[in-house]
Amino acid sequence: MAGARFPDTTFLDHPPPEHTKTYDPAASLLTSKIGGTEVWNIGFMLILKCRPGYPGCDIEHDNTSMAHGLVDDKVKQEVGKTVASWEDDDGRFLILQERVRGQPLNDVIEYLSEEDLARIGWQLGEFLSHLKGCVSEDMKMGDGRPVIDRRLFKPSPPGEEAPDYTLCFTEDEVRENLAQRLRGRMNDRILNEFMARMPATKPFTFSHSDIHGANIMVEDGQFTGLIDWELAGFYPEWWDFVNCCQTISDYLPKNIQREAALRWFHVYAAIRDNEHDALVTRMNSVWTPQRSVGLAAFSSKNGSISLTVIH
Repeated sequence: MAGARFPDTTFLDHPPPEHTKTYDPAASLLTSKIGGTEVWNIGFMLILKCRPGYPGCDIEHDNTSMAHGLVDDKVKQEVGKTVASWEDDDGRFLILQERVRGQPLNDVIEYLSEEDLARIGWQLGEFLSHLKGCVSEDMKMGDGRPVIDRRLFKPSPPGEEAPDYTLCFTEDEVRENLAQRLRGRMNDRILNEFMARMPATKPFTFSHSDIHGANIMVEDGQFTGLIDWELAGFYPEWWDFVNCCQTISDYLPKNIQREAALRWFHVYAAIRDNEHDALVTRMNSVWTPQRSVGLAAFSSKNGSISLTVIH
């Protein structure tokens, strides 16, 4: 299954509330996701997305409309146009959209050949290139809020206080926001050295920010579009590649791939998410009063993360 490379598990800390209503739109369930989200096919032309509401959740309506307006007419069908959106009295947000033809990649990947995946990856890359043509001076959602993808700016665990993430206009502001979740995990000098190696984030480009097998639509071995634009906004120019599922990212065109950013973020996420305590210990140990040591390289391959130092 082509799951998210950096899955957002924070939903597990806040189980969705029980709802008294059920939705039976006389259609078929297209996909269901962590956090209580369901996407339904309604006939052949529409989809209905139902999920728990939260303040500002209507941003998906604006994001989808923005994406639809950014791409050329010939590929507008690859973004399902929003028909209507509303929040019901049970606290759920619903959005009705034109259907992007095809099926989620996850549902058909076992039937696809290597050639099919290469074709889909190339076509997806061409689509992403259209989005990258829209840039912003600041990193934000379509309504001006700081970006909300928790895989990039992960919220603090319940009960732990931490500064709020802020709107970013500069590389230093992105670096400082990302460093928040590493403070206390490692020596300050090493933290500064590591964060200095963050790949350049500008220009901030319009990004889908949730490219994985449940959101990539395909038909007959062809890419047909992306669904679920809830998290879209202006992100670091490398974010869509870094956050893209590995199943398809290897097939994206070279002009979309950002391998150095992916290697750096693999290490960042491992430290932030407490997955590699041995790595943190190693990083802290390389600084001593008697010698000057530089961090030469970080690498990540097949889930194994290593640190190389120079003396």
